Amino acid sequence: MMRFVTIFSGVGIGIPILFSLYWQLVDRFFTGDHHFAFLLKLQLLFWPSSIFMMGAAEASASDSLKMWLLSVGANMIVYGIVGSLFWRGIYKNKVFLLLIIVSIGFSWYKLWSL
Repeated sequence: MMRFVTIFSGVGIGIPILFSLYWQLVDRFFTGDHHFAFLLKLQLLFWPSSIFMMGAAEASASDSLKMWLLSVGANMIVYGIVGSLFWRGIYKNKVFLLLIIVSIGFSWYKLWSL
C-alpha cells in the first residue's frame, strides 16, 4: 500500500511543477490576449488545490512561494488519499473501486462544467 500511496503522492507533486513551468513559459513567450480556458480547466482537474494560488498574484514573492508550497502539499495529500482509496479498491473490494471511479468522474464533470 505504501508504494501505491508514494507513487500517487509523487504524481501529486509532479503535476503542479509541470503546470507551473508551463505557465512560466506562457508568461515569458506569449503576449496579448490568449484564451487558455481549456488549460485552466485542465489544471483545476489535475491540480485542484491550485485554487489556493488565487491570492498569489498580488502577494510578495515570499508569500507567493508559501502559497505555492501549500498548494503543492495539499495536492500531494489529495493524490495520496486517492492512491490509498484506489489500493483499497483494487486489493480489497472491487465495488469500492467502482464507487471511487464514479465519484472522481462526477467531481471532474462538475469541475469541467464551471
